[in-house]
Amino acid sequence: MRQDGWSLTEIAALEDLSRPTVRKYVTAGSFPEWSARRTKLSAGTAHASYLQARWQAGCRDATVLWQELQARGFTGSLRMV
Repeated sequence: MRQDGWSLTEIAALEDLSRPTVRKYVTAGSFPEWSARRTKLSAGTAHASYLQARWQAGCRDATVLWQELQARGFTGSLRMV
């Protein structure tokens, strides 16, 4: 987009990014690659399996789910759930 003459402000507005973020990407030598973060709720973990089963059973209250996970040894935050 920048090579097509778009301003940083125009790109930021279109992509819903901040102008400094757009500038960082435009001036980077290559596209930044980040590895996927694995959390304590990653697919395939015991906590994720339990959470999925409870969700399918109809429990949609994050606080209740978090408290149940804590009782099972989960150390993550409510926000993570």
